Amino acid sequence: MADRTSIDIAGTQAVIQQLKQLGMSFEQAAATMKDAASRYDGCWGNDEFGEAFAKAYVPNAAKSIEYVSTLANNLGLTADAVTKAVDRLVQTDTANASRT
Repeated sequence: MADRTSIDIAGTQAVIQQLKQLGMSFEQAAATMKDAASRYDGCWGNDEFGEAFAKAYVPNAAKSIEYVSTLANNLGLTADAVTKAVDRLVQTDTANASRT
């Protein structure tokens, strides 16, 4: 059994950047969705069919926007957490190397 642990720091940092980019893309998507939902709110009319449509559509549209926003936030938080974990690993490795 190996007694070494290793991590590809450069590869991990590249993945972190990808997570951040994905988070920003989802933030932009959520903003676009929110803008479109606001712009077209009520365009289905106030008649019986429009009200039935709105009853089903509006809550689901709002949830979808919320979910995309949450995903964007979570991707950013994940990138931050992985960055901290890598930094701690590097610090620990440096400290351990200086003890020998």
